[in-house]
Amino acid sequence: MDSSNELIESLLGQTQTGDVFNWRTLSIRANLNTKSDLLICLLHFVLISKDFRCIGVGEEKTFASDEVGSIWLPTDWNSSSAKYAIRYLYRNQLNLLIAHVNANGMVINLLNVNNREVSNILLNHETTVDDIRKDNITEAVPSVVTIVKRYCEEIVEPVTKDSRPARVSQSPANENTDPNNSQANNSSNPQRNSTSNQESGTLRRDSRSQFDFYK
Repeated sequence: MDSSNELIESLLGQTQTGDVFNWRTLSIRANLNTKSDLLICLLHFVLISKDFRCIGVGEEKTFASDEVGSIWLPTDWNSSSAKYAIRYLYRNQLNLLIAHVNANGMVINLLNVNNREVSNILLNHETTVDDIRKDNITEAVPSVVTIVKRYCEEIVEPVTKDSRPARVSQSPANENTDPNNSQANNSSNPQRNSTSNQESGTLRRDSRSQFDFYK
């Protein structure tokens, strides 16, 4: 999907369940436990809709040449409610989604390992999400339209604008492959990293500090 408006229409319009990729099916399969879980799951929906594919959890910066990826989240993606680390492929380039959560909010980063571009956003999960038990995404997240647009503009666009397809092609045949069995999985359960020194609102990109974060 090219525009955030089309993505939002898709998000709000899909209600069927089963093996079809849509918000309802994704949220059920993801086993959401916390408000931060829901916001990461929503970002996953956006990434998949933008042609990213999930290859598991962890912060490993390499991947096998035969990796294809999945449209679904791996079963252990939310094993820690304090930190998320999920790996994605986009045009055969590795991207790491890293998010830290504490009482002050959550900081979400997306790093393109190939070109070292990094994007970030700061959200208050407690006030943004009303109730994770609501089936209707607009009831669970009243500001979902705004959040999706911010995800597209502040997380996705900065790391994809200069991306070029790699020579190794990706076969779409196995898009539904379970990322739990990915060769590149590197499960981790890191300790909480405080976000108390972050300003409210959107974080500005700071290449030096962000790259230091990933060392």
